[in-house]
Amino acid sequence: PLAARQLIFLYYALDNRPFYFRILLSGVTAVRLVLARIRSKALRQGIAWLGAVFLYKPLVWAGHLLNVFGLGSLIPLYDFYRGKSLERIQQDVYDRFFTRIEQRVSRTQIKELERDYTRVVISDKLPYWHFLLER
Repeated sequence: PLAARQLIFLYYALDNRPFYFRILLSGVTAVRLVLARIRSKALRQGIAWLGAVFLYKPLVWAGHLLNVFGLGSLIPLYDFYRGKSLERIQQDVYDRFFTRIEQRVSRTQIKELERDYTRVVISDKLPYWHFLLER
């Protein structure tokens, strides 16, 4: 039987972010589908390091620069990865680009769980979407 209370974390569909986040995600998804075929662990780790250093970190830095004007959140990856170590970012790059299957859900899809639970609480803060279900 299911617990009376559950805390769940999912990949969110970026439905609360600017439209260009979803456009960029479609490009990232195309790259992920190609890279996920790589079997060499050393090559995967090297690509993850390159992604962390030359993709994620520059976006975080750009977010820091724009955040001076209160616009950091307009830069993909900034909100979540500011203050994170290179090792943490590299692990997330590895997970992002070498996972063959990824399913994302929208806030609306999560709210549909209200049919089966007495309470569905969805976080409006990072990480999106984590939510609490109560019976």
